[in-house]
Amino acid sequence: MCFSGTGGEVPTTDGSWRPIDRDDAKRRFRLGEADILLCTDAAAEGLNFQFCGALVNYDMPWNPMRVEQRIGRIDRLGQQAEKIHVLNLFYQDTIDARIYERLFKRLKLFEESLGSLEPVLGDLDRRDASIQQLTRDLFSRRLTPEQEEERIEQTAQAIENARVYEERLENAAANLTAYGDYILRQVKAARDLHRSITQRDIQSYVTDFFDVHYPGSEFRQDPDQPARFEVSLSVDAKCDLAAYIRKERIDPPTRLTPDTGHAVRCRFENTAVPDRQGLEEVISQFHPLVRFVAARLEKEENRRRPRRPAVAVQLVAAALPDDLQEGTASVRYAFAVQRWSVRGLRDMERLHYAATALGPHSAPIESSLAERLVAAAVERGTPWHAAGGTLDLDRALSSIESCIERADCAFDAYRDDLERENDDRADVQQNLLDEHHLAQRTSLEKVLHDYRERRQHRLVPATEGRLRALEARTERRRRDIEDRRKLKYSPPEVMCVGVIDIPAPAG
Repeated sequence: MCFSGTGGEVPTTDGSWRPIDRDDAKRRFRLGEADILLCTDAAAEGLNFQFCGALVNYDMPWNPMRVEQRIGRIDRLGQQAEKIHVLNLFYQDTIDARIYERLFKRLKLFEESLGSLEPVLGDLDRRDASIQQLTRDLFSRRLTPEQEEERIEQTAQAIENARVYEERLENAAANLTAYGDYILRQVKAARDLHRSITQRDIQSYVTDFFDVHYPGSEFRQDPDQPARFEVSLSVDAKCDLAAYIRKERIDPPTRLTPDTGHAVRCRFENTAVPDRQGLEEVISQFHPLVRFVAARLEKEENRRRPRRPAVAVQLVAAALPDDLQEGTASVRYAFAVQRWSVRGLRDMERLHYAATALGPHSAPIESSLAERLVAAAVERGTPWHAAGGTLDLDRALSSIESCIERADCAFDAYRDDLERENDDRADVQQNLLDEHHLAQRTSLEKVLHDYRERRQHRLVPATEGRLRALEARTERRRRDIEDRRKLKYSPPEVMCVGVIDIPAPAG
């Protein structure tokens, strides 16, 4: 019985062949209606034959990982046989025999295999590329026998290095599991706080900038669809935006720059999906207008340290986080937002929130709850224009300063935790580097020894050069790890301070 990747055929009593379904062929084979199943390489994936005890590789692929895939069809969970047999057929004194000697026996594929490694597609593709290049070189008829040996040796070493590196990554995974719970908690916290960029965030980011920097630019909002605007940029804004697009070679362009005299219908969205009908221009995080605003603000920040805004916002009680719902009484909160930037083996930047209720003996609010409070104020709050004549400004200032002091202390603890984590991460990377370097150096030294033993002296200088390059790369990487082992950080930067007023519900 035999089948290929899409189906197959089975012989009949009169010597002809009739089509057979792939799954039906497997079922009949398992039931013992046939003793041998002939397959193309399509059967190396997706089929399980743990009820079989022998595999014959009639046409040996040159990639050891594909042979491991074939073995994995029978050497898997559910296999009842105490021993499975793998037979490999090839002609002696051929290129196939030399490939087997170098790529299979040297890598000890069958002696050390613990079953199918089931490599990811990307890794398999890279190995296939090496094998395909080797195939082209060997059949080009341009190589001498010594050069053929060298190419086979290089491919064997590349595959061996990849296998060693995979093993190192697997061993190092245990060192990283300690961070698993922490990462999961942070992901959950981000989900709970809904920390995604909204349409309103993008809208405010753009319109606030143009209100300040380009008077005369108009963003007329559709009262029925708040995300839709009729946009008319001022002459200066169009010129500067067009110059930015040309300089950065941004594609696709925008209809906001041509001087047509007509407003452009736009829609602010937190998605990059364009309007299929072409009636509206979607302004997302990736739109040239948003990128222009970001570039201008970054340039200003680098030129001078801007004064961060103090805001006063009113928020309805129903919009408060559940943990702050306190009945019918009105309440006011002072808050401060800081930006923390730390550079190490992993660069990090985050916002930290601190808040406290205004009033005597008010306890500070936990940081994650303060973040939810500020996020609610950003999303659903409205300007509190009467704050200047209503607030006790001295008390509000004192509360804000208290928030900043607590945030500074929190940053010190955060930095200490990151220093320990960064040091652990540096140790892991250093160990991986040392192990990878040792494996590569050992392999190259063996190749060098073999060349000298066989008196292939013309191949020695190139291998010695690879050894020197390995040492240089390793040293550069070692210095980089040590340089980034020590954290570098800027003092916490206050991004915003303010007061949030929650009036008592009406009635």
